[in-house]
Amino acid sequence: MRSPVADSDVLAEGNGVTIRRMRDQLDDYALLLRWRSAPHVAEWWDTAQTELGLNGVIAKYRSRTTSEDPTTACIIEVARLPVGYIQYYPWAAYADEMREIGFALPAGYWGVDIFIGERDYLERGFGSRAVYLTYRYLVEERRAAGVALVVARDNLRAQRAYEKAGLIRVSEVLDTDTRGGQRIPSYLMASPTKS
Repeated sequence: MRSPVADSDVLAEGNGVTIRRMRDQLDDYALLLRWRSAPHVAEWWDTAQTELGLNGVIAKYRSRTTSEDPTTACIIEVARLPVGYIQYYPWAAYADEMREIGFALPAGYWGVDIFIGERDYLERGFGSRAVYLTYRYLVEERRAAGVALVVARDNLRAQRAYEKAGLIRVSEVLDTDTRGGQRIPSYLMASPTKS
């Protein structure tokens, strides 16, 4: 993994994948709007939300492009082509959500959420590489103790990607996200704890 350059928005890169901060620019918001509308993303991402439109995407994600929000929004690129979205956050900032979902983590764990927006880049290993690069960045640059995320039990593609990135299934939980008005049965997946 390459260390980030001081003036760069690139956080990590390796194995053909680059993770860069999402920019507070119309082009990045338009990408996010298009990706969130794609059926293969909408099936799993913000499942209970209605269409936000461009203004809604800007309103929801703008703070994640600055230091105003504990969540940092990033774009996944392959050969300089934006292909997906990844965000990270300290779980400590979402302690109430952790309790509601039904899990606890050791201090210093961070969360990650991801989707590959470009259908042609699905099932090619880019998601697992992006999660791994983000995990390494969080451990090396943010001194994270580990990474943990919640994934729907029926999202097998995502589970395989997270396993390839080194995460393991820890427990069954009930996500606060809903589908058809019901909370989504999910797994907590996390990086192994150090002995």
